[in-house]
Amino acid sequence: MLPLFLVLERLMSKDPDYSVQYGDFQQLGSAFGHVLRSFCFVSDHMDELTEFRSVIRRLHEFERAAGIAREPVSEKDKKTLV
Repeated sequence: MLPLFLVLERLMSKDPDYSVQYGDFQQLGSAFGHVLRSFCFVSDHMDELTEFRSVIRRLHEFERAAGIAREPVSEKDKKTLV
């Protein structure tokens, strides 16, 4: 419904330079749906993403504690891992 409200004025316009064709409106609705699904994916999987981040952080800490870290952890990486 949101795409309809965004372009309703242009969809109903009689001015050909300002109006939106029905096909353009359909493309807008489809694009809006793709963007919305992408945001929903992130919000729906936030728990899994947070858990994955904590696993990576623990692995980095384990490597560092075991002395098998490939390279020292930089200050930038420390901020990212927190």
